[in-house]
Amino acid sequence: MELQLRHAKGYRMIDVAMDLAEGKSTKKVVDGKEVDKKAEFVEHLLEINRGPQLESELKVIKVLVLIDCTSSMNQLLLKTRSCVDKMFNEAKKVLLEMKGIKEDLILMQIAGYRNYNVEEAKLLEVSNWESKPEKLKQNFLNSLEVSGGWGNEAIEIALAHANQELENDNGIPLSMVIIIGDALPNSRDDVDNKRNHHKNSFNEAYWRKTKYREKRYFDSELKKLE
Repeated sequence: MELQLRHAKGYRMIDVAMDLAEGKSTKKVVDGKEVDKKAEFVEHLLEINRGPQLESELKVIKVLVLIDCTSSMNQLLLKTRSCVDKMFNEAKKVLLEMKGIKEDLILMQIAGYRNYNVEEAKLLEVSNWESKPEKLKQNFLNSLEVSGGWGNEAIEIALAHANQELENDNGIPLSMVIIIGDALPNSRDDVDNKRNHHKNSFNEAYWRKTKYREKRYFDSELKKLE
């Protein structure tokens, strides 16, 4: 299972992906020569999805996308809504070329995470597993809104969900986790302080009555995924 937290080439490929999604030309001039960046984008998808398990025993690809849905992410969330179907299909084309992968066996789930200054229901919102991007958009992304935000964000809650999916895979393992956000994860001190901040109405007494009563920390959750 591959965790895509930071990937320099991946960030460079975002512009190419957006061009593809919006139907724009992907041809760029590099060192005086015209280069079609689409080929590089496809190679990048192959690179981050390549692994021996895809060519042998793995029959289902499950990709979990974790999105920061705090207020600063408004524009990126709008872009994700507008191009999720095209992005999904471009990735699917690459995966379908790989041995043993069938079209109806590529599943994606999207989860939006925030921080401890929102209510329990908003801390983490999760879609169903879908094989069709239009269902992800219609049933989840279109109603997903930004709210909250407090410096470093509650990525630990999102990773805890990923670990839960690993534990309850029903025989279908989680293949990849992708995180999209603009802030670092909460530190251990952040978690302790934000859950019980004197200006936060959602304090420790509140969280102890929710499904998030157990504190989660980024380093511990990340280690479980490795």
